[in-house]
Amino acid sequence: MKAKIYVEGGAKNNSQLNKELRMAFSLLFDKLGIKSKVSKIIASGSRSEAFGDFKAAIKNKKFDEVILLLVDSEGCIDGDIKKWDYVKTRVGDNWEQPKSADEDNLFFMIECMESWFLADKDALKSFYGKDFHENALPKNTNLESTCKQTIYNALENATKDTTKGTYGKGAHSFKILGMLDANKVKNHGKHSKEFFEYLEKLT
Repeated sequence: MKAKIYVEGGAKNNSQLNKELRMAFSLLFDKLGIKSKVSKIIASGSRSEAFGDFKAAIKNKKFDEVILLLVDSEGCIDGDIKKWDYVKTRVGDNWEQPKSADEDNLFFMIECMESWFLADKDALKSFYGKDFHENALPKNTNLESTCKQTIYNALENATKDTTKGTYGKGAHSFKILGMLDANKVKNHGKHSKEFFEYLEKLT
């Protein structure tokens, strides 16, 4: 079995950005030795577009593939709520779980993909170089509980004086993602472990 992964990110009309997304995720998978478990990485654009692509794909999936959806949660996931219940009840989503989907088809990068960056501050320092203010990053050790706006504000403050300029989602995000220590990302927290361990177990 191989996984076809529909990822929130990139843009329907930006082939270069989509290429960077695919390359970044491919690098992460390669570092963990699971690149061969993934048949295709699809940059779907917005969160809702990713869900739409996923629904169409899982409805027509082949017998020897698994279809996965990887998106931001856009909010705090309380307790042990099931993932499909979360996106069903979240204001702005109201996503219905496809009949052929279960909990192993949906994964979160938690509130935003940039949450993963916090797992490898050395990569951020390496990317931005001189005048990167590491002390501006959140001190919270429970990285997955850090809210989206806190992460964006921290990245802005940490990078504003660097030669690369203030963090930009399109300009910097996937370049940084490809540099991250994949094991640090995997061990970022509950949700990242679920995602990468699921891929590792595919046979």
